Amino acid sequence: MHALPEADHDEPESTRQRLLREAAHEFRRKGYAGSTTREIAAKLGLKKASLYHHIDKKEDLLYEICLDCLATIQREVERAMYAAPTPLERLHALVLTHVQVGLREQDGFATLLLDIRYLSDERRAKVMQRHDAYQALVRATISAAQSAGVLRQDIAPGNLTLMLLGLLNWSAFWYQPAGPLTPEALGALFWQQFLNGAVAPM
Repeated sequence: MHALPEADHDEPESTRQRLLREAAHEFRRKGYAGSTTREIAAKLGLKKASLYHHIDKKEDLLYEICLDCLATIQREVERAMYAAPTPLERLHALVLTHVQVGLREQDGFATLLLDIRYLSDERRAKVMQRHDAYQALVRATISAAQSAGVLRQDIAPGNLTLMLLGLLNWSAFWYQPAGPLTPEALGALFWQQFLNGAVAPM
């Protein structure tokens, strides 16, 4: 496999970023199975042969999208949490940042969640290693908040982790950027929902 070129932070958008962005858009719009490298190349203004200077096959793009999404969300969540002084504030930062990153890269995250099944066993295992590392970060953050007495302790941290990620992740499929909620506002709603549930205040 030809590795896609690494992101160049000196350019507004590198070749690698353009490839991943357009591929994720096509995969989300038409499904991985229904998309072709010819269409992706055309969207970039490239001949199909030029695309194969960067990849060997369509699966390379899916693999890079999955890895890139997980690396980005872990990096940005860890950065946001680092500035938060208490366990509850670190969990708050995690929730808000997760939503903002996931919706900023909505095509990529929807592709990751839905199309990971199309990866080879070896590649899917490598993506799941990164997924599990991020899930462990969420679980450790929830566990620390429980230990600090600011989250209920009668639910196992693993279960709370799955509940929270289920709440956050699937917004990638239904969120509408032109709708009434910004990602920041949606993140705030998710935070209140996770903390307080849907029961009316007494």
